[in-house]
Amino acid sequence: MLLGDQIYADAMADLFDARELDERYRDRYRRAFGRVDESKGFNAHKLFSHVPTYFALDDHEIINDWDGDLTKDWDGSGRRKNREMYTIARREAWNYQMHHSAVGNSKKENFWYDFGSAGFQNFVLDTRTQRRKGIPRNDLSALIGIHNPGDGIINPQWKDFTSWLDAAKDDIKAGKPIIIASGSPIGPIPQEWSRFPGLVRFADNLLGYPGFLVGLHKLFIEMKAINVIWLSGDPHFSCVTDVEIEYDGDIVKIVHVVASGLFAPLPFTNDRLDRYVWDKWTTLDYGGFGGGVGNLRVRTFPTLLTNEASHFVRLDLSEDRTGGAYRLDVAAYGTENQLLAGLQKPLIKWV
Repeated sequence: MLLGDQIYADAMADLFDARELDERYRDRYRRAFGRVDESKGFNAHKLFSHVPTYFALDDHEIINDWDGDLTKDWDGSGRRKNREMYTIARREAWNYQMHHSAVGNSKKENFWYDFGSAGFQNFVLDTRTQRRKGIPRNDLSALIGIHNPGDGIINPQWKDFTSWLDAAKDDIKAGKPIIIASGSPIGPIPQEWSRFPGLVRFADNLLGYPGFLVGLHKLFIEMKAINVIWLSGDPHFSCVTDVEIEYDGDIVKIVHVVASGLFAPLPFTNDRLDRYVWDKWTTLDYGGFGGGVGNLRVRTFPTLLTNEASHFVRLDLSEDRTGGAYRLDVAAYGTENQLLAGLQKPLIKWV
């Protein structure tokens, strides 16, 4: 799985760039996915032709920190609007990343989907293209698109997600892990956000959308989902984070794997390791937010794997058939298939 920022559409914008937007996006994909001399760079097409590949989108497939605003000038020139850029970015993302779907109409199809792999159920969330600028972030609709069950409006992504959870209820009841992926991560929590929680109001990742976290919490509590593995990309380091989402006194636990080191053309934009406290709990309290999320609290305990410029992460799930528990093994590998770091996570035993 490739977990967002497969291309950097905004990298080196207007410097020796194709004039037309559609050609700019195509060129980024050709460079990232095309045939590349192995002595000079990553040969992505060889990997994709040998391994089943699934994708989750994030902001750089469109533009940095895309928030759903379709009205402003994206490049400040007044020549083009975000709507044109978004339409082209969506079309090319569909053409290059959604090859597992037999339907080729990017205007009608969605970037969220589910699939099975090795007996485990997976759901890929679209946490980028459905964002709605102007909707308060304590509303679920700000991240996933308009969702107002009171008025009979059920967001299709949320409907598909809840239906997937319901279909996986037998696995959930048996304590079998379910796997959720998104381009945007939940954690870890930066140190400064813990000290100054108001900063999270402007966050681009999922911590900046408390309405989504509350909705997620309620679903997991209702379904009694105890072994949730969440995969995401974004910061260009890889880590394993224990996440606790507390709301109204109930706690949901998630094992969160950030794996994002395959393609990093702008190293100076990568997140800094010193923004985080490693191997300790950090708490983010939403008490000052109001609007139905004041009782929300998120805690993270991150363990760093690596921040190598280019790497990949392998996950292995195994079951202890005598005890009914599962174990997650996570390992990071470099470009020469050398082991960089690894750890084991015993998952919750179903009682």
